[in-house]
Amino acid sequence: MSKLKVLEINKKLKTTAEATKSKYDTLLNDAQERISVVKKLEADLIKQAKAQAEENKLKKQQEEKEEKLRKQAEEQAKAKAEKEKEIAEIEKREAEAKAEKEEKQKAEAKKV
Repeated sequence: MSKLKVLEINKKLKTTAEATKSKYDTLLNDAQERISVVKKLEADLIKQAKAQAEENKLKKQQEEKEEKLRKQAEEQAKAKAEKEKEIAEIEKREAEAKAEKEEKQKAEAKKV
């Protein structure tokens, strides 16, 4: 091989190597940009997941609080109904006793 041919082949190899390196650098930059985007998306998703978890936690706490209040209200209503029933029974017995007393008084008044 002549010296000229060797120089020509060397020049082609150098050009090919430079083109390959340029392509590699372009692909590397593209990959790094994509990794950066993926990391940002991941961070956003983690942030959203944490926010959703906190929202769910607060919602659950609110529901538990409302359930507790509902149960207390039911218990109070039940206790009130029982007291009213007891009062009604007492009033009924008092009315019966009063009626019975009045009948006895009328019976005694008739005897006299």
